[in-house]
Amino acid sequence: MRLWVVVLWVLVFAGSRGTQKVVAASPSTRLVSPSESVRNERAVLRYLWPALDHGERVGRIYYRGSCRLDANPTASFAQLDVQPPSKGKTGVAAVRDIFRHEKNVSVEEAGPGIIRVRLGSVPEAVLRVRISNLVLAPEEQYNYWPAIFKIQNAPEVQSAMQKLKIRIPARPFSIGIAQPADGLPHLPGVITNVTMDQALDLVAKTFRGIVVYEFCTPPEQYEIYFANAGYIYSTN
Repeated sequence: MRLWVVVLWVLVFAGSRGTQKVVAASPSTRLVSPSESVRNERAVLRYLWPALDHGERVGRIYYRGSCRLDANPTASFAQLDVQPPSKGKTGVAAVRDIFRHEKNVSVEEAGPGIIRVRLGSVPEAVLRVRISNLVLAPEEQYNYWPAIFKIQNAPEVQSAMQKLKIRIPARPFSIGIAQPADGLPHLPGVITNVTMDQALDLVAKTFRGIVVYEFCTPPEQYEIYFANAGYIYSTN
Protein backbone atom coordinates (compact mmCIF):
# COMPACT_ATOMS: atom_id res chain seq x y z
CA MET A 1 0.00 0.00 0.00
CA ARG A 2 1.39 3.37 -0.97
CA LEU A 3 0.76 6.33 1.31
CA TRP A 4 0.81 9.84 -0.06
CA VAL A 5 1.08 12.80 2.30
CA VAL A 6 -0.94 15.84 1.39
CA VAL A 7 -2.00 19.04 3.09
CA LEU A 8 -5.70 19.84 2.99
CA TRP A 9 -7.50 22.95 4.15
CA VAL A 10 -10.88 23.00 5.79
CA LEU A 11 -12.23 26.32 4.60
CA VAL A 12 -14.37 28.78 6.50
CA PHE A 13 -17.85 29.24 5.10
CA ALA A 14 -19.21 32.34 6.79
CA GLY A 15 -22.92 32.99 6.48
CA SER A 16 -23.06 30.60 3.79
CA ARG A 17 -9.79 10.74 29.19
CA GLY A 18 -9.51 4.35 37.22
CA THR A 19 -11.48 7.66 37.62
CA GLN A 20 -10.38 10.77 35.92
CA LYS A 21 -11.82 14.22 35.90
CA VAL A 22 -12.27 15.13 32.31
CA VAL A 23 -16.37 20.02 34.92
CA ALA A 24 -19.75 20.43 33.05
CA ALA A 25 -21.20 18.49 30.16
CA SER A 26 -23.87 21.01 29.37
CA PRO A 27 -23.02 23.64 26.78
CA SER A 28 -19.87 24.74 28.57
CA THR A 29 -19.00 28.38 28.95
CA ARG A 30 -15.61 27.60 30.50
CA LEU A 31 -12.81 28.06 28.02
CA VAL A 32 -9.68 25.95 28.39
CA SER A 33 -6.37 26.07 26.57
CA PRO A 34 -5.92 24.08 23.36
CA SER A 35 -3.74 21.53 25.16
CA GLU A 36 -6.30 21.14 27.99
CA SER A 37 -9.07 20.75 25.43
CA VAL A 38 -7.21 17.91 23.71
CA ARG A 39 -6.46 16.21 27.06
CA ASN A 40 -10.12 16.45 28.13
CA GLU A 41 -11.35 15.07 24.83
CA ARG A 42 -8.88 12.18 24.77
CA ALA A 43 -9.70 11.30 28.39
CA VAL A 44 -13.29 10.71 27.24
CA LEU A 45 -12.23 8.83 24.12
CA ARG A 46 -9.85 6.57 26.08
CA TYR A 47 -12.75 5.31 28.19
CA LEU A 48 -15.10 5.13 25.24
CA TRP A 49 -12.83 3.20 22.87
CA PRO A 50 -12.61 -0.02 24.99
CA ALA A 51 -16.37 0.20 25.65
CA LEU A 52 -16.80 0.11 21.88
CA ASP A 53 -14.71 -3.09 21.78
CA HIS A 54 -11.83 -1.26 20.16
CA GLY A 55 -13.69 -0.57 16.93
CA GLU A 56 -15.99 -3.58 16.80
CA ARG A 57 -18.75 -1.11 17.57
CA VAL A 58 -18.58 2.38 16.15
CA GLY A 59 -19.26 5.61 17.94
CA ARG A 60 -20.61 9.05 17.27
CA ILE A 61 -20.00 11.94 19.66
CA TYR A 62 -21.98 15.16 19.52
CA TYR A 63 -20.49 17.91 21.68
CA ARG A 64 -21.38 21.53 22.35
CA GLY A 65 -19.00 24.03 23.89
CA SER A 66 -17.73 27.58 23.64
CA CYS A 67 -15.46 28.65 20.79
CA ARG A 68 -11.89 29.56 21.59
CA LEU A 69 -11.20 33.04 20.22
CA ASP A 70 -7.54 32.55 19.38
CA ALA A 71 -5.39 31.26 16.57
CA ASN A 72 -7.17 27.89 16.90
CA PRO A 73 -10.85 28.94 16.88
CA THR A 74 -12.43 25.56 17.55
CA ALA A 75 -14.66 24.19 20.30
CA SER A 76 -13.15 24.20 23.78
CA PHE A 77 -13.71 20.66 25.13
CA ALA A 78 -14.72 20.98 28.78
CA GLN A 79 -13.59 18.68 31.57
CA LEU A 80 -16.04 15.84 32.25
CA ASP A 81 -16.32 13.46 35.19
CA VAL A 82 -15.78 10.16 33.37
CA GLN A 83 -15.17 6.79 35.00
CA PRO A 84 -14.51 3.24 33.80
CA PRO A 85 -17.65 1.17 33.30
CA SER A 86 -18.66 -1.19 36.08
CA LYS A 87 -17.49 -4.79 35.78
CA GLY A 88 -19.63 -6.90 33.49
CA LYS A 89 -21.18 -4.03 31.54
CA THR A 90 -20.78 -3.95 27.77
CA GLY A 91 -22.10 -2.04 24.80
CA VAL A 92 -24.56 0.78 25.44
CA ALA A 93 -24.74 -0.04 29.16
CA ALA A 94 -20.95 0.33 29.47
CA VAL A 95 -20.94 3.63 27.60
CA ARG A 96 -23.76 5.02 29.76
CA ASP A 97 -21.87 3.95 32.88
CA ILE A 98 -18.80 5.92 31.80
CA PHE A 99 -20.87 9.11 32.12
CA ARG A 100 -22.89 8.11 35.22
CA HIS A 101 -21.94 11.27 37.13
CA GLU A 102 -22.83 13.60 34.27
CA LYS A 103 -26.41 14.82 34.04
CA ASN A 104 -26.29 16.34 30.57
CA VAL A 105 -25.09 13.32 28.63
CA SER A 106 -27.36 11.01 26.66
CA VAL A 107 -26.35 7.66 25.14
CA GLU A 108 -28.34 5.61 22.67
CA GLU A 109 -27.81 2.79 20.19
CA ALA A 110 -28.83 3.90 16.73
CA GLY A 111 -28.91 0.85 14.55
CA PRO A 112 -26.72 -2.25 14.92
CA GLY A 113 -23.33 -1.38 16.39
CA ILE A 114 -23.65 2.42 16.30
CA ILE A 115 -23.63 4.20 19.67
CA ARG A 116 -24.39 7.90 19.85
CA VAL A 117 -23.18 10.04 22.76
CA ARG A 118 -24.58 13.57 23.11
CA LEU A 119 -22.73 15.92 25.44
CA GLY A 120 -25.03 18.84 26.09
CA SER A 121 -27.77 20.25 23.89
CA VAL A 122 -26.20 20.12 20.44
CA PRO A 123 -27.72 21.89 17.41
CA GLU A 124 -27.97 19.26 14.69
CA ALA A 125 -29.90 21.00 11.91
CA VAL A 126 -27.04 20.72 9.44
CA LEU A 127 -26.72 16.98 10.19
CA ARG A 128 -30.33 16.45 9.11
CA VAL A 129 -29.72 17.90 5.64
CA ARG A 130 -30.43 15.29 2.98
CA ILE A 131 -27.81 14.76 0.28
CA SER A 132 -29.28 13.52 -2.98
CA ASN A 133 -26.16 12.24 -4.72
CA LEU A 134 -22.54 12.14 -3.58
CA VAL A 135 -19.92 10.86 -6.04
CA LEU A 136 -16.64 9.92 -4.34
CA ALA A 137 -13.26 9.91 -6.05
CA PRO A 138 -10.95 6.98 -5.19
CA GLU A 139 -9.02 8.95 -2.54
CA GLU A 140 -12.35 9.88 -0.95
CA GLN A 141 -13.53 6.28 -0.95
CA TYR A 142 -10.40 4.91 0.75
CA ASN A 143 -9.66 7.72 3.24
CA TYR A 144 -11.89 9.06 5.97
CA TRP A 145 -10.65 12.67 6.01
CA PRO A 146 -11.26 13.34 2.29
CA ALA A 147 -14.62 11.57 2.62
CA ILE A 148 -15.65 13.84 5.50
CA PHE A 149 -14.54 16.90 3.56
CA LYS A 150 -16.58 15.77 0.57
CA ILE A 151 -19.68 15.29 2.73
CA GLN A 152 -19.26 18.74 4.29
CA ASN A 153 -18.97 20.29 0.86
CA ALA A 154 -22.03 18.65 -0.67
CA PRO A 155 -24.10 21.41 -2.31
CA GLU A 156 -27.10 20.73 -0.07
CA VAL A 157 -24.92 21.03 3.05
CA GLN A 158 -23.33 24.26 1.87
CA SER A 159 -26.72 25.75 1.04
CA ALA A 160 -28.02 24.83 4.51
CA MET A 161 -24.95 26.36 6.16
CA GLN A 162 -25.65 29.64 4.42
CA LYS A 163 -29.25 29.64 5.61
CA LEU A 164 -28.30 28.61 9.15
CA LYS A 165 -25.44 31.11 9.20
CA ILE A 166 -22.93 28.61 10.51
CA ARG A 167 -19.39 27.99 9.37
CA ILE A 168 -16.44 25.60 9.59
CA PRO A 169 -13.17 26.89 11.12
CA ALA A 170 -10.22 27.05 8.74
CA ARG A 171 -7.21 24.91 9.52
CA PRO A 172 -4.60 22.94 7.57
CA PHE A 173 -4.32 19.16 7.89
CA SER A 174 -1.26 17.16 6.93
CA ILE A 175 -2.52 13.65 6.34
CA GLY A 176 -1.50 10.39 4.71
CA ILE A 177 -3.59 9.29 1.75
CA ALA A 178 -4.01 5.55 1.17
CA GLN A 179 -4.13 4.56 -2.47
CA PRO A 180 -6.85 2.09 -3.54
CA ALA A 181 -5.84 -1.53 -3.00
CA ASP A 182 -7.57 -4.88 -2.60
CA GLY A 183 -8.57 -5.62 0.97
CA LEU A 184 -8.61 -2.04 2.21
CA PRO A 185 -11.83 -0.67 3.74
CA HIS A 186 -13.55 1.77 1.47
CA LEU A 187 -16.78 3.60 0.86
CA PRO A 188 -18.94 3.05 -2.24
CA GLY A 189 -18.29 5.24 -5.24
CA VAL A 190 -21.75 6.78 -5.05
CA ILE A 191 -23.87 7.51 -1.97
CA THR A 192 -27.46 8.57 -2.59
CA ASN A 193 -30.39 9.91 -0.61
CA VAL A 194 -28.80 10.08 2.84
CA THR A 195 -28.73 12.73 5.51
CA MET A 196 -25.36 14.20 6.39
CA ASP A 197 -25.56 12.29 9.70
CA GLN A 198 -26.21 8.99 7.90
CA ALA A 199 -23.25 9.62 5.59
CA LEU A 200 -21.04 10.18 8.64
CA ASP A 201 -22.38 6.94 10.17
CA LEU A 202 -21.19 5.19 7.02
CA VAL A 203 -17.71 6.70 7.43
CA ALA A 204 -17.59 5.52 11.07
CA LYS A 205 -18.73 2.00 10.13
CA THR A 206 -16.41 1.68 7.12
CA PHE A 207 -13.25 2.83 8.88
CA ARG A 208 -14.18 1.46 12.36
CA GLY A 209 -13.80 4.54 14.49
CA ILE A 210 -15.54 7.43 16.19
CA VAL A 211 -16.84 10.40 14.25
CA VAL A 212 -17.03 13.50 16.42
CA TYR A 213 -19.27 16.48 15.70
CA GLU A 214 -18.36 19.56 17.74
CA PHE A 215 -20.50 22.68 17.74
CA CYS A 216 -19.52 25.92 19.43
CA THR A 217 -20.54 29.56 19.82
CA PRO A 218 -19.78 32.36 19.30
CA PRO A 219 -19.62 32.46 16.33
CA GLU A 220 -21.86 29.56 15.37
CA GLN A 221 -19.60 26.95 13.83
CA TYR A 222 -19.00 23.24 13.78
CA GLU A 223 -16.18 20.81 13.10
CA ILE A 224 -16.19 17.11 12.28
CA TYR A 225 -13.28 14.76 12.76
CA PHE A 226 -12.48 11.05 12.90
CA ALA A 227 -10.90 9.34 15.93
CA ASN A 228 -9.36 5.88 15.91
CA ALA A 229 -6.81 4.20 18.19
CA GLY A 230 -3.95 6.05 16.51
CA TYR A 231 -5.48 9.41 17.35
CA ILE A 232 -6.91 8.47 20.76
CA TYR A 233 -3.61 7.16 22.16
CA SER A 234 -1.40 9.72 20.45
CA THR A 235 0.82 11.79 22.72
CA ASN A 236 0.77 14.77 20.36
